[in-house]
Amino acid sequence: MKLARILSAITVALAWAVPGAAEDAPQVPATTRQIQMVKGSDGKYTWRMTRAPVPAVGDHQVLIHVRAVSIQRGDIELTEMMSDVFGNSVDRTGQVGGSDAAGDVVQVGRLVRSVRPGQKVVSLFFVDYVDSPLTADKLQNSHGWTTNGVFGDYVVLEETGIAPMPEWMSYEESATLPSSALTAWAATGAHGYVRKGDTVLVEGTGGVSTFTLQFATALGAHVIITSSSDDKLTRAQALGAKEGINYRKVPDWSARVLELTGGRGADVVMDIGGRSTIEQSTKSVAYEGTLALIGGLGGYDASVSSYALISRGITARGVIAGSRADFMRMCKFMEQHRIRPVIERTYPFDDFEQAMSDLKAGNFVGKLVLRL
Repeated sequence: MKLARILSAITVALAWAVPGAAEDAPQVPATTRQIQMVKGSDGKYTWRMTRAPVPAVGDHQVLIHVRAVSIQRGDIELTEMMSDVFGNSVDRTGQVGGSDAAGDVVQVGRLVRSVRPGQKVVSLFFVDYVDSPLTADKLQNSHGWTTNGVFGDYVVLEETGIAPMPEWMSYEESATLPSSALTAWAATGAHGYVRKGDTVLVEGTGGVSTFTLQFATALGAHVIITSSSDDKLTRAQALGAKEGINYRKVPDWSARVLELTGGRGADVVMDIGGRSTIEQSTKSVAYEGTLALIGGLGGYDASVSSYALISRGITARGVIAGSRADFMRMCKFMEQHRIRPVIERTYPFDDFEQAMSDLKAGNFVGKLVLRL
């Protein structure tokens, strides 16, 4: 274990030592566009684009000229949670949103040694999760949620909250990696949950689901995918899914999973819907299989039958985005298997509201990205 940690640290250090060179750093302006959280008179939070001074760089921080950001379902959930759950206990007015960005380092703090101006980097979801184990302090410090995020032309981040951008990817592709891809990696290859020959059930075709499909297929798994759209199922099969189930046409889709697997069920089920899917997901798991709890599109207060888990020897695992070391290993895997992010649409940064509307509608495969 100790040797593995040392090797992981060396891998990260080497990755920083040979970055891809960016364009010459531009002159830093006095102000930057930002998307901030604002609280209305009704107590509900929304996102608003505004201009603010470019923040100063602290000793262990870097200033990044952001080139692309990807949006997450969590960007919607945060405003909903702050409005409906936390009430007036915390005022988040002025907090910059977003966790996933790619761009160029233009300034570094006086004590920063791991990165230099001109390097291309991506933000990470967690501010200070360099390597395992995950702790409460690391979990509670995340971009866009508990601290300022990346929705701006120029943002300041801690040096522990960034990683080298893959040299073979564009800014837009790289901006899809920090949350969606790394969560999918945590559910598949990071901990060995998915093995060659496994049957894996993936729910939906959003960012996490599409990356999960790509990773599981590369690992040699047989993937079944669900969607409400036959068109999206066809597109998922082009990415490697072996079977598709339209859950609007087949409401009892767990029965179809059992039919497709000869009554056995899936070795790994990736539950994305939470409360709205957990019962069907549990019924779809094979004996001694794994139920990976990834999302809560239908609500996070889902109840899992302990009898179902115990009687069939099912392991239920919570999945969350990983560390910087996990990110580096994921990027290496993607390069080895020639996995490129699937981007449905890109938008100018000023079209943020339209992008968020499209995100809510859900009529896409993969990711939605904004260019700056």
